Amino acid sequence: MPSKIAWMTRARKARGARSAAGLEPATFGLQNRCPDVCPPWALGAHAREELGISELSAARPIQAALTSAATFTAGALAPLLIAAVVPPKLLVVLVSTGSLVVLAGLGAVGAKAGGAPVARAATRVTFWGALAMALTAAIGGLVGTTV
Repeated sequence: MPSKIAWMTRARKARGARSAAGLEPATFGLQNRCPDVCPPWALGAHAREELGISELSAARPIQAALTSAATFTAGALAPLLIAAVVPPKLLVVLVSTGSLVVLAGLGAVGAKAGGAPVARAATRVTFWGALAMALTAAIGGLVGTTV
């Protein structure tokens, strides 16, 4: 349990930060007492000051949904287009390889967009994609179905 002096020092710093943020001194203590007496902007102030959430960093679900739809479409079109143009003898090898190349490319694009390491993300996506393909082929072989 912090000492009274430590608590008072923290409270003084918090008051200074809230005052610098433009909050009214009369509302400093209300945020911890009861949500019913908090001003309507208290949650926004808390999100901004304590959690670092702002309008710029808030989630954008429509953008996320459209991006997801575009990447799934691109990922699904690649094997279909490859299958449409390659001879049947090379179908399995070229569709698998082409799909992994597109998967690596999409992983790199996603990493670049998200600010993550590109090579690591592309490698991870390609590895797990190849593993999923291998497991699918193995299960198909066990049950006697060509996938």
